[in-house]
Amino acid sequence: MRGSWTVLVFAAWIVLGVDVQVALAQQPDPVGITMGFPTSVGVLCPLGAHFAIRPELSLSHTAGTSTLALPGGGPSFAESASTDGTHLAAGVSALVYVRRWDVLRAYISPRFNYSRTTSNINIAPALGPTELTVHEYSVAGSFGAQYSPVRHFGIFGEIGLQYTSSRTTSTDTALHSHTIETLSSAGVIFFF
Repeated sequence: MRGSWTVLVFAAWIVLGVDVQVALAQQPDPVGITMGFPTSVGVLCPLGAHFAIRPELSLSHTAGTSTLALPGGGPSFAESASTDGTHLAAGVSALVYVRRWDVLRAYISPRFNYSRTTSNINIAPALGPTELTVHEYSVAGSFGAQYSPVRHFGIFGEIGLQYTSSRTTSTDTALHSHTIETLSSAGVIFFF
């Protein structure tokens, strides 16, 4: 498998016509803050004219309650539910720039991501409290473009494939799943 990745990267370099001497003579972009969709905040750290890494972080917290009253022919039956959840994701992408046209750069990017979601659900009186935890590990490969028309601002977009392995556990259940899906993202970069 490792040999096929090496051949794939080498073939991409040849097909896209990377001129190594010209690329090495160009100055890399400065460090930048990225804001992307799906929601994430990261830092773009150039490591030379051809390489950059982009660590990213995403965090969310939700809480809510609801009450459902159902008439049962006699006295009313009331259910109340409350939820409290936290999602944290951290990822890192390695950007390998393969071609440059003035202020537009094309790149390929392997990516690794880990996320953890914890939810506390309480449906009273029927089910009581339940804690649900989801761990996800993802690896992805994508093709992207970065456009920087001015010194301190740029945009990027990517498309690719992602493999995710997930483990969901609750008080009495465990579920493992694997998915392969398309991946797309877009965002802005503020260089400083």
